[in-house]
Amino acid sequence: MNPRVWAVWVVAASLPALFTRNPLYLTVGLLAVLVVRSRLDEDSRSRVLPLGRLGLLITATATAWNALTVHYGETLLLTLPSALPLIGGPLTLEALIFGFTSGLAVWLLFAAFGTFSAAVTPYQVLSLAPRALRHAGLVVSLALMFFPHALRTAREVREAQAVRGHRTRRWRDLPALLAPLLLNSLEAAAQIAEAMEARGYGRATDRRSGVGWLALLLGATLQLYWRESIAGWIAIALGVGWLIVSGREAGRVTRYRREYWSIADSLVGLALLVSIAFMLLISASHPTALAYYPYPRVMLPPLEPLILLALLISIAPGLKLKEYRRMEAWQYR
Repeated sequence: MNPRVWAVWVVAASLPALFTRNPLYLTVGLLAVLVVRSRLDEDSRSRVLPLGRLGLLITATATAWNALTVHYGETLLLTLPSALPLIGGPLTLEALIFGFTSGLAVWLLFAAFGTFSAAVTPYQVLSLAPRALRHAGLVVSLALMFFPHALRTAREVREAQAVRGHRTRRWRDLPALLAPLLLNSLEAAAQIAEAMEARGYGRATDRRSGVGWLALLLGATLQLYWRESIAGWIAIALGVGWLIVSGREAGRVTRYRREYWSIADSLVGLALLVSIAFMLLISASHPTALAYYPYPRVMLPPLEPLILLALLISIAPGLKLKEYRRMEAWQYR
């Protein structure tokens, strides 16, 4: 699928984690992301972090932490001795549920961006950035390479240790895994830096773009301290305009292979844009439909069929991937 469609998808899949704490909507959004992840090929799925175990760990940690530290709510579950620092006091069902929903939102964000980094190569992420932001796009693409590379390296180190009869059973065995992982990551970073230097990266950098970034920094500072003033927005607009103009005048970037745009990409992208527009409209015009706050007494979360339908649109890339693999198998036969 075209990387631009994947960029729209990751925005649509992440919006529930940003706009709501409704556990029903978060669960539907997470299931949609996991369906899309399951449709990826084996090589792409191997680059994804173990989202199941990682998400369960994050959710359990957030639930326990909020339940032990926030002593508020009407439904009492347990009372710890007040002599215990920080965690002493009543444990309520409302604090437990709020911690669970917060952990579920973080799990959804990890799953969405993990699937995006597995489906799109770093080169494709770099090609999405405008010319004025090609350096920022390079930084983002290199950051997306880190976790898949660290995951593959950790798997290789564990396999090599298993061949030699070593097993990671306790916390004391972790340094034997972390030390080669750190050294390998540093070596990979040095190789990337040497490759960029050998290809002359940064030699033809347009220094005029620094004026645009300075205007953006000045505008953000003005907006931070004087929010009622319009001068900050004017500086930000001038900085963005300067970056766009200087980026167009920069040297032309050649590409080895262009990304094709199919009719299915148009349909999936349009459906995802409709989902994003609907969520933004609901959050602006009717925020109570997305809001869920279990305090002071827990209640059943609201459920709107149209919001569920908008969240289920995120499964569309998974359906397209299935059809694409079916076409590939037919062509192979």
